[in-house]
Order: sequence, then C-alpha cells, then structure tokens
Amino acid sequence: MAEYISSFTITVVCVILLSFILRALMPRSALEKYVNFIIGILVTITLVGSFTGAPQLDFDEIVSADTSDALTKENAAVLYNEKITDSFRANLEQSVSGYVQSAYGTECDTDVMLTVDGDGKTAGIDGVYIRMYGIADAAAVRQGVSSQFGIPADAVHIE
Repeated sequence: MAEYISSFTITVVCVILLSFILRALMPRSALEKYVNFIIGILVTITLVGSFTGAPQLDFDEIVSADTSDALTKENAAVLYNEKITDSFRANLEQSVSGYVQSAYGTECDTDVMLTVDGDGKTAGIDGVYIRMYGIADAAAVRQGVSSQFGIPADAVHIE
C-alpha cells in the first residue's frame, strides 16, 4: 500500500511538472488553449489510471497487521525494559564488587535484587548480597557500600 501511494504521488508530481514545462516552452498564441486542453487530458488520464490500478484493499488484513504490529511494539518495549534492568543490575554488581575490592582489599561476589514494576521498569533495589572471600569488617563494608551507592544499610547483606 505504501509503495502504491509513493508511486501515485511521484507520477502525479511528474505529470504536473511536465505540464508546467510544456506551458513555459509554448509561445503565447492561438495554440495555447489546445495545449492546455491536451495537458488537462493527460493529467486526467494519469489520475484515473492511477485510481483504477489501485490495489484491492483487504480491511481485515490491514486491521490484523496493525494489531500484530502493536503487539510486536509492546513486546519490544518489554524486552527493552528487561534489557535495561539487566544492564543496571550487572553494572551495579560490578561497581559494588570493584568498590569493595579497592576500598577494603578483599575479593567478593555481589548479587543485586531489584524491584520491577508492572511495566518491567526498575522501581528500586531490594537488596545487595555480598559474599566476601577475605577478612574485612562486615559493618564497615555495609556502611561503605550504603554511603557510596545510596542504598539503605538494611538492604546490604554481607555473607
């Protein structure tokens, strides 16, 4: 359908431009009224020919295509929100692990639990679970992570 409309538009514009060029090239004389008549017939034939060559439209197909397209867009939005949530989680886990290693000199694994709303968007941080593989003061690590990343101290869990 879009191809038909673009083809129709291009054809009409070309015929009109051709008619302006012909009128500009023709001298002002008694033949001018015949030239205008022929140009009018050409434009009319072009318009009628374009409408008779129009594709037959199946409205059920158009409605179902729009519905499936809307569902695809909705699925894409959900997948996009999930990707953002996963990316946020991974970046926060990496940042917390890097902070604990640089500030306290101990290796750790970090798991972040996020709250996700009905639209699949990140609504908040439920908890940060840190498993340390060295000796460090758990209370100091909890307080440091809390202040560095703006996470409530009761949401930071040290194992």
